[in-house]
Amino acid sequence: MQEIVCHIGFPKTGTTYLQKQVFPKIKYINYVDWTQVNQIKILLDNIINQDDSYYNKDASQRQLMDFQKMDLNMLLSYEPLTGHHIRTQFPNRTQIARRLKALGINKIIITIRNQTDVLESTYKQYIKSGGVLKISNFFDWNNNSMPYFYRDYFNYERIIDLYVEIFGQENVLVIQYEDIFTDRAKFDRQLAPFLNLNQLELEDLSPVKVNKSLSNLNTKLLRIINHFTYNAYRPSNLFSKKIPTYLFYKILSYIDIIREEKLLISNYKEEIRNYFMDSNKSINKKYNLHLHDKYF
Repeated sequence: MQEIVCHIGFPKTGTTYLQKQVFPKIKYINYVDWTQVNQIKILLDNIINQDDSYYNKDASQRQLMDFQKMDLNMLLSYEPLTGHHIRTQFPNRTQIARRLKALGINKIIITIRNQTDVLESTYKQYIKSGGVLKISNFFDWNNNSMPYFYRDYFNYERIIDLYVEIFGQENVLVIQYEDIFTDRAKFDRQLAPFLNLNQLELEDLSPVKVNKSLSNLNTKLLRIINHFTYNAYRPSNLFSKKIPTYLFYKILSYIDIIREEKLLISNYKEEIRNYFMDSNKSINKKYNLHLHDKYF
């Protein structure tokens, strides 16, 4: 029986590497790349965003079946399926999970990353995209009633429990970012049987490359520059639209000489660790994840 496996993210957990360098190169799997097939992106966005009064399950199911190939399991990957997380407390997560199940998705892959590093990466991505908020205002450190980014988005216990309840524990695979990039053998041992393969037969797999973010100093500098450049967060600008934020990001990347050991988020490191400690211990025990030390 053909299966449909869906990797739902989280963002900043190696998803781009998996989508570009791993999933397309697994033999005997029909990987449908949303970056190449616009119909799949539209279908998945509808699952996430459309109200029940607009969402057409039967039409979505027929469209998904159009991409099935004879005798091959299908694999999808789309990190927004973990739910909206900017200025909202993830109101559509349960809806997404139920819709995926109703469409005939059989198995779910969830990738996670220790919260200190993933929050650091999330903030730097925000600045790279044109954001201007200081790190103290970006996250809900001070229990603001309406923060820009709710750190509970990276409480993995809640979403893992949700998918286990809907799909069954045997049909949910949790993979750590730390294994993808430091323990490839463990990653292969996890993924291959979940995809019903004896081993991961990969063609022309490129060496693992972790994208380097800007240094702390240049991240702070870019945040100031973002006030004046054209970008999605601030479409009004003092400079020409022909001089976007991304241009300054590329320039700063080339002249990024000073590399600090200290994280930009270091002042909150202990708070982050304590905040997620109980939930990380809980999923570690419930699902036998063998989480890396960074999660504690």
